[in-house]
Amino acid sequence: MIYDDAPRSIFNPYKGQLYNEPDGENVYDSVPKDYIGGHITPHTFIAVLTGDKNAVKKKGTGRVIESKANDRVFVYFADHGAPGFVAFPSRFHVVPTQLKAETLMKALKKMHGAGQVCVACLIFIIEFKKLMKAPQKMHGAGHIRAVWRCLNGFRRGVFLKP
Repeated sequence: MIYDDAPRSIFNPYKGQLYNEPDGENVYDSVPKDYIGGHITPHTFIAVLTGDKNAVKKKGTGRVIESKANDRVFVYFADHGAPGFVAFPSRFHVVPTQLKAETLMKALKKMHGAGQVCVACLIFIIEFKKLMKAPQKMHGAGHIRAVWRCLNGFRRGVFLKP
């Protein structure tokens, strides 16, 4: 899932290009895009996590996580948030759509339990400016903690800080 607004943004001096590290190569064409734009919603995100193909019919590629009990799953989510929710982009970036922490935790527990999706190992990274309140431990998940980073891209004259 990628909202796909950065390559076309008026603030992007490199139209149609996307970089995942300062001074790196353009990765836009090689980035898989199963869901873009208006399909990036809490409903679609939860459906993909929990393997609900019916919920994503006629949206993007329709792909969902179809893992087995011994699989390892990595999820990286980057956007905005605050205590109790993560935010999804909206068309005009005025009022973001919110995914409540309780709803996300139910989906993660379903992935860990006997639901449609079951995994041996789940690495779930959420990156945004304010952290939602989440339990410090979840069965089998270990500790949840914030990770801060900043990047400096001299060649492109950018400074990225979450």
